Amino acid sequence: MSTNFNSILGPGANGVSIGGTGLYRVFFPRLAVTPDDLQVTAVGAGSDYCNMINEWVNSGTDIVVRGVACYTNAGARDPSGFTISATSAL
Repeated sequence: MSTNFNSILGPGANGVSIGGTGLYRVFFPRLAVTPDDLQVTAVGAGSDYCNMINEWVNSGTDIVVRGVACYTNAGARDPSGFTISATSAL
C-alpha cells in the first residue's frame, strides 16, 4: 500500500498496513487532538467502495484506524485503492 500522497515521508509520516484482502490499518502520527474527524472513500474507475468498520482510536498523540475495508459492488472484500483524510483541532 502506498502513502505517496503524504506531505512528509519517512519517520513521522502517515502509515498504511494490509490486514487481509481489502482490509487496512491506517496510522496518523501527532494528529490526535479532539475534536477530530476521518473520512474514507474508494478511488479508481470501478464501482468499489470503502468504509471504516471500526471507530478510530486516539492513542496518545496518534490517530489509529484499525479497520478500513474496501468492497466490490457485490459486497466482496476487494484490495482497491482508497483515500483517507484526518482533521483535528491541531
